[in-house]
Amino acid sequence: MSTFEAWRAHSDDRPDADISADFSDTLSVYYRLAEEYMRLRQKDFTETVRKKRVLYHIADSAS
Repeated sequence: MSTFEAWRAHSDDRPDADISADFSDTLSVYYRLAEEYMRLRQKDFTETVRKKRVLYHIADSAS
């Protein structure tokens, strides 16, 4: 997350120079961008996580 926030200073979504990094703000921006990424690629997050659990042999708590 700290790397994401550091690079954010050079993005279109950069915070004001006089505002220090805030963890909740960083997570909010990351969430928005991740949601957009998944939408554009027509991916379902829940399904992606399910596949990773199978891949890594992690028990699904819903089973």
